[in-house]
Amino acid sequence: MREKIDTIVIHHKGRTKESTLEYIESVEMLNLYVREFITPHTDHFKKPLFSGHIYKGRQTFLAYHYIIYPDGSYENPLKDEYIGWHCGNPDYNKRSIAINIMDTLVDKEPTPKAIETTRKIIQKYQPKEILGHGEIKQNESCPGNTFLGENGWKKKLVS
Repeated sequence: MREKIDTIVIHHKGRTKESTLEYIESVEMLNLYVREFITPHTDHFKKPLFSGHIYKGRQTFLAYHYIIYPDGSYENPLKDEYIGWHCGNPDYNKRSIAINIMDTLVDKEPTPKAIETTRKIIQKYQPKEILGHGEIKQNESCPGNTFLGENGWKKKLVS
């Protein structure tokens, strides 16, 4: 059950010619949903694959509420009332908004336009916490090595 939104979780996906929304959705369907529906002793075992999320008139398996592109444009595939399976922690998933920046941010920060769009979205929610995926799920480098630290771009999201 969805809880009051108090956290924003920042993610990144590498931007390649293959990283269309359809491609990302297919990968997330396989990685996040199929496992749940084929594993015995889960609530969804042997049931038809279903996300309960609708975007552009059809079922979607995207895990992010917002997807931000380097030019600052964005899509909002999950409604606020939808729980996205995005960070590997059900407690955070139930009370967070997931923002995915479509860029390879392993060792660099997002474009200024992507940061500005992210800041505007964050301001809409006024969360208690802004976390990178890796701050929730250990051994996860998302949203990249330059997110945290004294000079990390996380600070640009709240300044």
